[in-house]
Amino acid sequence: MDKKIYWLGLFTALFLTAVAGCSKSNSEMKPPSASRSAPDTGRTVAQIHWLGKKRLAAESNATNFMAIWNLPESARLEAQTLDKLSTAPWRLFSAMASISNAPAALVRPLLDDLVLEESYLEVQAVTNQPSVLTIALRLDAARAALWQTNLPVILQSIFGLAPVPGLQTSDFRLQTSDFSFALSRAADWTLLSISRASAAAPAALAIFRDRIVATQMPCPPRTTNYWLEADLDLRALGFSASDFGLPPAPSTLENLPRFTMTLIGDGQNVRTRGELNFPSSLSIPLPSWNLPTRLVREPLISFAAVRGLRGLLAARAVPSWLGLAEWPDQFYSWGRSGPPLQIFAAFPTRNASNDFSQLSHPMADWINAHLPTKNYGAVAFATNSDLLTWEGLHFALPSLRSVTNVESDFLLLSLAAFQLARTNQLPAPLIERIISETNLVALAWELTGERLPQWRYLDDASRMTFDAAHRPRLNPSMASIEWVANAMTNLQHSLTEVQLAGPNRLALARKSTVGLTGWEINILANWLELPQFPAGFQTLFATNPAPPVIRRRVSPSPPPNAPP
Repeated sequence: MDKKIYWLGLFTALFLTAVAGCSKSNSEMKPPSASRSAPDTGRTVAQIHWLGKKRLAAESNATNFMAIWNLPESARLEAQTLDKLSTAPWRLFSAMASISNAPAALVRPLLDDLVLEESYLEVQAVTNQPSVLTIALRLDAARAALWQTNLPVILQSIFGLAPVPGLQTSDFRLQTSDFSFALSRAADWTLLSISRASAAAPAALAIFRDRIVATQMPCPPRTTNYWLEADLDLRALGFSASDFGLPPAPSTLENLPRFTMTLIGDGQNVRTRGELNFPSSLSIPLPSWNLPTRLVREPLISFAAVRGLRGLLAARAVPSWLGLAEWPDQFYSWGRSGPPLQIFAAFPTRNASNDFSQLSHPMADWINAHLPTKNYGAVAFATNSDLLTWEGLHFALPSLRSVTNVESDFLLLSLAAFQLARTNQLPAPLIERIISETNLVALAWELTGERLPQWRYLDDASRMTFDAAHRPRLNPSMASIEWVANAMTNLQHSLTEVQLAGPNRLALARKSTVGLTGWEINILANWLELPQFPAGFQTLFATNPAPPVIRRRVSPSPPPNAPP
């Protein structure tokens, strides 16, 4: 979880940097070292190319995706998100006591451009030199002029300094005690560069201008109109983080991979391809699958299988509170249609009875310590079997038990009543898909439109139980929940596969309706609705001690002479 939170914060900061700088207040930052000078040709540690919503709308392979994006609920959610981001530079990075006077209205149209227009972001890292971040946007003359007008005012508001005119009328430079900003124009591209070194930002723009003169593009020409392309050296970005006012990557993250990803459509679906290339060998043995065939019962709306977990988690000790002597090597989860919370998970174990004894007691202690005093049931152990149940809940019947599946032992976690499957077991085509792939590490299939309500129900139920407010964080009038409610029926099958493509390489392939699974959509909905968005992501996985702010729509005024 720490890794996800760290890098999510980093990518968010990179995005905001492109608009309004990426540092805290000047008083909180140390001035750059005087020994640092303009960088020479560096190593590219991040590249992100976005085709832009306008061009996406003209792509025949984006028909279904754009139909969903063009829903009224999508427009409302997009507007709400960009409105929040327009104030984020002052909320996150400025020392201003209040944002009431911040020129957020000047940021908002620039954010629209980042969504609508083609753009390319690049981070260059040079040994013993500060990193340089450059973003290029393909803009017409009118929108380019808006950036030239708005951006100096935004930066002046954050840093309290006026920009210095550049060599051309379309250029400007701003030098603070911490950062150098440079804005320029080349052909139909607007270029913005940021660095700690005073000469680095203008030098980066010169390199970009040369590329555009040579190829009409700020990046290598594309042979395929991928909607989104990313190439991120996560380890190197961690070391570059301090150059943009962010904490450096923890030492435990030094084996972070280089991540490459492309996203494109086929008319009905979104096709995602990615690779993770690690600096050292992963050492992931792939034992034969031990599928829980007798535990799974149709009708299924999801099934996920993972193996090689013990190798992936080898560098991390099993937490003492978990009570297990070793990490499980395989993990399975599935969902059934019907009543809510038909969610199940299982992992094979060498001795299920012993592992049940080790795991169930700390689990029971944790639940008891976090339960309200009444109306939320209690956990109880069965007297004659390995069974722990949480009784008295109105919306679920959680349990943990040890079971035997053919010749294997499993620990089974269920959120609904469970019965061993004698008929309608795990579908044969799904079994064949899993066991036929020699290097398969993980597979996850779901009917996203049916799986998403399960995650939403579980989200609300867990908040009602464990949050101090004892009610859901999200309510039906919120933009993200309205989007879920109206787009849900459009979300079809999602299939994600992860292969061990080499000793230090994982390859990912996904086919889905919008590029995200039901669980990911639910997490994103929660994050977008946080008042402090884009900050606060880590709070999504903790109990909330304070009641959430409930925002209700204001009813329109009745027309004159309307009946009461």
